[in-house]
Amino acid sequence: MATIQDIADNAGVSIGTVSRVLNAKPDVSPQTRARILKVMETLNYRPSGLARGLALQRRRVIGFLAADIMNPNFPELARSVVDRARQHGYSVMFFDTRQNLDMEREAAHILENEHVAGVVAPILAEALDELARLHEQGVPVVRIYRDTFPLNTPLVALDNVRAGEIATNHLLDLGHRKIAFVGRDCMSLSDTERLEGYRCALAARGVPLEPAYVVSGAPTREGGALAMTALLELAEPPTAVFASKDVLAIGTYDAVIESGRSIPEDMSVIGHDDIEAGSLVRPRLTTMTTHRDRLGAAAVEMLVAQIDRNQDDNRSNDDEPVAERVFTAELVLRGSTMKHL
Repeated sequence: MATIQDIADNAGVSIGTVSRVLNAKPDVSPQTRARILKVMETLNYRPSGLARGLALQRRRVIGFLAADIMNPNFPELARSVVDRARQHGYSVMFFDTRQNLDMEREAAHILENEHVAGVVAPILAEALDELARLHEQGVPVVRIYRDTFPLNTPLVALDNVRAGEIATNHLLDLGHRKIAFVGRDCMSLSDTERLEGYRCALAARGVPLEPAYVVSGAPTREGGALAMTALLELAEPPTAVFASKDVLAIGTYDAVIESGRSIPEDMSVIGHDDIEAGSLVRPRLTTMTTHRDRLGAAAVEMLVAQIDRNQDDNRSNDDEPVAERVFTAELVLRGSTMKHL
């Protein structure tokens, strides 16, 4: 089914111009109006309520859809979105969908009815149907974090493979060869990519991959503790562990200490995400920081570029907004890793 974006692209005009034609506004030349109407007829376009509403001045409001605000990553991300949006004169309408499809649909419908200027969505792949519908209706969308959902929108992503390589190489540089990987048992795309980075780093240094050293646990502190307990019960336990999430890494502390061992003297630990709790445990957790403030700011910049482009009747192909920005996490050295003797 054709969308308002399809009409704009085929007619060589902005979404705003198509909207003015849909609502019979006078500020469109007869030639442009005729061209747009011809494209609508050719594509058998039937305008929706949302498309007609685009002729109204869109509110200077950006929607922010979060999958789970209890995730330690989201508060900093949300703040950076709000701060950068304010710099561009936009407010932010925030929704926590709690990984619930009904709540996600409700949020999407509210955003549609409020005629928001665009949407930033650090949200799970399995909960994107309504977001896809908004995108098809011509609402600018920028996703944060890569996923497997086939939605062709601009994206702010992390190079998780490279992050896994950096973290593992840090442990290799310290002389460790028995290095374990602890991921989440749900194994999201980010976990899978960080595991791939771990494997690549070992292979590049000629260190054999020990299958028993790759374990998973529930995405909680308790899950990390149980995974670490299983590793410590091996005939040859690892001397170091890379956890795909800080919460798992912090959980490994519990199991190591419970076993009578010490961090980092007996077990070096590195996490990923640089959440606040990692700086509160002792020793403080060595981790990979993702600079969530940069991710949020980049997403807003990409969204505003889309909004401006849609409102520009004189745009050219050279004015295409950036389709993807990829950031690499950086190593933060603290006290949970040390040289292996």
